[in-house]
Amino acid sequence: MDNPIRWKQRFENFERAYAQFVKIIDIPELSDIEKMALIQAFEFVFELFWKTMRDYLEEEGFELDSPKKVIRQAFQSQHVTNAEIWMEALLKRNNTVHNYNPKIMEETVAFIKEQFFPQVRDWYFAFKKEFKE
Repeated sequence: MDNPIRWKQRFENFERAYAQFVKIIDIPELSDIEKMALIQAFEFVFELFWKTMRDYLEEEGFELDSPKKVIRQAFQSQHVTNAEIWMEALLKRNNTVHNYNPKIMEETVAFIKEQFFPQVRDWYFAFKKEFKE
């Protein structure tokens, strides 16, 4: 990798998006507009997650050109604990970017709150330790 601190710069961007994501996720009863904001924040967080991991893994010598490959390698390298949830997040992100459907919105909000958030929170705190080293 040409710039060994690229993943650190990307992680700083992730942190800013994650801070906004947490503010929305903590709202108990979301209006439709807040649900849309949560989904948008999820899309930002997911995008910055996989790009941060790609840059980090490239520094470790891996050549990864897609989110699926990054998720698989992050799991094999024990940076994430549940590859299935991350793969599902990729599918949800791809679906929400291109479609607006109230049923999909409700399913996605439930997925984000119940499955994705615990995974991304755990990854964030573990990776933050790596960032400080």
